[in-house]
Amino acid sequence: MNVALVVITDGRRELVSQAIASLDEAIPFVDYRLIVDDSGDENYGNWLEEQYDSWAILHHPERQGCSAAVRTAWASVASFDYVWHAEDDFTYNEPVDLERMMGILQSTPYLSQLALKRQPHGPVEGAAGDLMAVEPDRWCDHEDFCHTDTIFTFNPCLIPRWAIEVALSCQKPMTEPNVTEVFAGRHLRFGYLGRTTDPPRVTHIGDHRMQGWLP
Repeated sequence: MNVALVVITDGRRELVSQAIASLDEAIPFVDYRLIVDDSGDENYGNWLEEQYDSWAILHHPERQGCSAAVRTAWASVASFDYVWHAEDDFTYNEPVDLERMMGILQSTPYLSQLALKRQPHGPVEGAAGDLMAVEPDRWCDHEDFCHTDTIFTFNPCLIPRWAIEVALSCQKPMTEPNVTEVFAGRHLRFGYLGRTTDPPRVTHIGDHRMQGWLP
């Protein structure tokens, strides 16, 4: 099984540096690594080329937004068996066991992804104390994973090739709600590694987007 790792970034040097350093430590061996640069900033693009010369890098000449960056990334790696999707503002609290995650996806064909839980973010999740405690009735625990029908997440996750192909068939912008709609129409679910009561496995470190970063 071959795995491609993609990171989408919008120009935040201080965050992408932390994110990629953490990712390199958490997932040291993959078949292909790709950065999609949606900054539209030539200086930032040159900096990426200098800093990450072992990565393939695709640059949008103008900022197109998150959905375009996701589509560029996924279309570029659609031939791989699995895609690890990450944004430029997450760090990893523990090593990522890709073999374990691939095994879960192989044995659970109704899962379109297997994500890693982050800490609660925003007032609603903060009040609940956990992102999975906001609507607990919409989560289901299994031995090694839990799943929900709420939303397909662009947070760090492993996605099988068939799900990438389904998502790319979406004719609307590649936002989380639109991709969710495509999968929900096929009665698919969205998985997370571990149980709902597990602590976060990744940390969201970005509280802001660069100006012009759109869905």
